[in-house]
Amino acid sequence: MDSGVTGLAYPRRGHFDLATGFHGDLWLDLDALFLRPRLLRPQIRWLADRLRVHRVDAVCGPLEGGAFLAQAIAVPFYAAATVQSQAWPAAQCPLCAGGIPLTDPGAPAERLEGT
Repeated sequence: MDSGVTGLAYPRRGHFDLATGFHGDLWLDLDALFLRPRLLRPQIRWLADRLRVHRVDAVCGPLEGGAFLAQAIAVPFYAAATVQSQAWPAAQCPLCAGGIPLTDPGAPAERLEGT
């Protein structure tokens, strides 16, 4: 990872329980990355360029932490950006096809229609 990007995440060393059953010695405040979005433009562009082959129509990110990234990635595609605020079974989500489910399994498709 680029050290400039790492610095934006206020890295801290120590022993951290990652609340997933795993432990680590590095903590990154990922929300802090988006305090200055302009500084991430080159990395966002790099990621968007790699996703372009997938012809992205919508980008979804978790409300806690990933929504800002989803929105930033959606911009170069002129795509819709949406968030997930609670877990729904992917089978109930019309846009997910086995991926990360959206907040309201009935409404997103209607809201994104024609975007």
